[in-house]
Formats: sequence, C-alpha cells, structure tokens
Amino acid sequence: MSKIKLGAYIPVYGGSYKHNLQKVNFEILKNMAQILDENNFDSLWIPDHLFNAVGSGPSNFASAEDFRKDAFESWTTLSALSSITKKIKLSNIVTCNLFRHPSLLAKMASTLDNISNGRLILGIGAGWFKPECDAYGIPWKTYQDRVKMLEESLTIINLLWEKNQSSFNGEFYKLDNAYLEPKPIQKPRPKIWVGGCSDRMINIAAKFGDGIDILANNLFTKDEIKNKINSFKLAGKNIGRDPDSLSVSHSCYLIIDTDERNALKQAQLCADEIGVSLENYVNCHLVGTAESIADKILSFEKIGVEKILLQLPHSISVTQNFCDNVVPLLK
Repeated sequence: MSKIKLGAYIPVYGGSYKHNLQKVNFEILKNMAQILDENNFDSLWIPDHLFNAVGSGPSNFASAEDFRKDAFESWTTLSALSSITKKIKLSNIVTCNLFRHPSLLAKMASTLDNISNGRLILGIGAGWFKPECDAYGIPWKTYQDRVKMLEESLTIINLLWEKNQSSFNGEFYKLDNAYLEPKPIQKPRPKIWVGGCSDRMINIAAKFGDGIDILANNLFTKDEIKNKINSFKLAGKNIGRDPDSLSVSHSCYLIIDTDERNALKQAQLCADEIGVSLENYVNCHLVGTAESIADKILSFEKIGVEKILLQLPHSISVTQNFCDNVVPLLK
C-alpha cells in the first residue's frame, strides 16, 4: 500500500498553460476543493501572484497582454476555501515574501490556522516575478537580498508564533515589542514549506522549515530528484534536525485520458509552450491513462518523494476523474 500523500494546485489563473486558460470561476474552484477534501487529499495549494503568471518563469516572462488575464489573490482565496472544506490542509505554492511584511504574514497565517482548526501549511519563497513587483510599486531586490529577506522573515514569523513578545533588529525588518495573539492552533507551529531547491534554499528550509517542493518544470531526472532529497535531509542532520522530519514534495501537471495517444497530444501542446521536448515533459509530469499515472506516482515514491502536488486544469471533471480512477490504484 502506498504511503505517498496527494496534494493539488487550485488553478486561480483559470489554468496552467496559455493554450487552455479559461476565465477563472470561483464556483469551479470551490467544487474542485470540495472534491479533493471528500477524497482525502492531504493538501491544496494556491499560487501567490498579482499578475497572471502562466507562461512566465524566473528567466523568461510572458507578455503584458498575458499578465492582464485573471489571477485571484491567494490568501483571500485560501481563506474562502477554508470555510467550505473540513479536513484538507491549506497552503500557498508559495507565498511571495516581498508582498507582505513578515509580521503581517505571521498574523494572517495564525488567523487562518485558527479559522481552519489547525490546517495551515505556510508555503513561502523569496519571489521571482519581477514585472508584478515593478507594476505594483513593490521594491525589487537582488537575488542575494531576497534570500536574506526570506531568512529574516522566517526568523520573525517563528518569533511571533512562539513568544509572548518579540523584538527584532535586522537588515531589512524590525520589530519593537510586538505581540501576536491568538497563536496558531498547531504546536509547536504550523509546518513551513520553502519554495525552491537550490543549495541555498535547501539550507534555509532545513533550518527554518519542514519541506521543499521540486517543480517538474525543472526537468530533473529521478536521480537528480533523489540527490536533492538526500541533500535536504543531510542539511537538516548537519544542524541537529531529524532527517525523517523533513519532507519533499514534487509538483507535476496532470494530463489524464483513457487513450494514451490523446494524452500525449495534449502533452505536446504543453511541452511546446514551455520549450521542452515531449520526452522530457512526459518523463517529469503525470501524463497518460489512470494506470500509467498511478505507476509514475509510485515511481516517485520509491526515490523518496513523500507528497505529489497535482497541477490541475480548471476542471471539475478532471479532478473527479483522478479521484475515481487513480486514487484507488494507490491504495
């Protein structure tokens, strides 16, 4: 019996690829979240962007026309979904540290943990999407400074969650006898998932967090994913943490069809859009029939991935299809 946990992106852009974007519809998102909750998914995850980020990446950006397409704000959406779900954990993939002062983010996270009865996972990263920061007047920093800011933010968040009164005097942020009540329900604190799997981000996650996510679009081989997992657990062990307390998730786009050939045709469109070969795309994402997708998930589990995060299209039927036809094969 597989022990791998299943999570899913909720597509607050109306999809994940430009060729199949729809106008985002909260009723669809709500129904998707409820289906995931009813089918015992571990977690749901919401991207945190002010612009539509579909078609953009850290080294290449889409057009201004693409930016203007739908994009729901993540924490508002997450709060709304918390009220219509019961068991599923709630997170961002991942919160952009630049958007919110860490003291405010700590308060938001603690509030949501209370509202949801202890279901928050704080997903957080340094930020990569410069155009939205420029457009919204949010100061953009060098990569080195963004990483330092993330470290300071995680220090502040942990202080506010744990202590009755907190002061902090950092390079980027300051606190002066700050209070945060009520504290999160989860003890000693909610889980923290750090976005990114570079050596620097692995070390930050090992120090402050509980998990990292490896994005399939990085096109890592299974050996490379395994090496990232080992590096993360070793980084934790080297600072006195239990390696078994650290987890790795793997985010993969889902293309499911009863006909493998139809699934491959859809995958070709996605591969063309991000400029990779069909072979590389299929090796890294979940493409095919229910049976082949279940086998792929189990192959990731064998190399140490503990959580698969499905990047779902804006579709109730696809969500239900996965739950009806893939989930039973993993039991």
